Amino acid sequence: MGQRFDHDFFATVAKVLRSALAEDEADGGSGPSRAARRAVEQFFSDGLAGGEIVDVFELAGEQRPEISVLSDEFLDDIGARVQQPELQAALLRKLLSGEIRTRLAGNRTQRKRFSDELQAVLDCYHSRQLTSAEVVAELVKLAKSLRAQRDRSQQLGLNAQELAFYDVLATRGDAWAEDPRLKGIAGEIVRSLTRPDDPALGVDWTERGNLEAKVRLRIKQVLRRNRTFLKLDGGGFDRAVADIFDQARTLYERWPEIEGEWG
Repeated sequence: MGQRFDHDFFATVAKVLRSALAEDEADGGSGPSRAARRAVEQFFSDGLAGGEIVDVFELAGEQRPEISVLSDEFLDDIGARVQQPELQAALLRKLLSGEIRTRLAGNRTQRKRFSDELQAVLDCYHSRQLTSAEVVAELVKLAKSLRAQRDRSQQLGLNAQELAFYDVLATRGDAWAEDPRLKGIAGEIVRSLTRPDDPALGVDWTERGNLEAKVRLRIKQVLRRNRTFLKLDGGGFDRAVADIFDQARTLYERWPEIEGEWG
């Protein structure tokens, strides 16, 4: 998804710049300098085609600002920073895509949730159900929601690992979302998989069948102890085991390095 968003972003920037250049010439102005034209051409040909990193602020002779898609300053002032709504939307789309990938790298549930919400907004935009100004407003709202997600771990009293498993369990029923028993089960899963005396994990465990089986067994043991509360009847138990196991693969794939002390 990231590569497609990168392509869309730079395509939009190129479109807006071409339009701006055409408007300058149509108004009878002197237009951009020859040096400026060469800089833009270099940016969109040599730099991008060659895969180089181009510092556009240095190119423009300006000091690099601090840009965070989650900061109030950036979100509230994006209209002043970037005049064209179409370019505002492209910039927010690119930044949000990157934030979702990095901040929610280890939390499958929330990464899918925000990715789906971002795609839904973009689909409405591409089908002309939203104007450029309206899609900017929706993307700003989504960015603020993503920022609030960053604080959930502290609010719930869970670490990043526990929160990832908590979210898997919580999505199985809205009524469970604030139940402290869910937090206890999430913590139990983490402790069972990572206990110092006998961890179920190991180096390259996702490529070793015996360790994968051990991880599945630990997950099943925790879920069986809580089967009545979780209402895991019939195929629901196996689905829950599979969902928790998939989250464990994402979170502990590089064990003992833990992915996911995010944001």
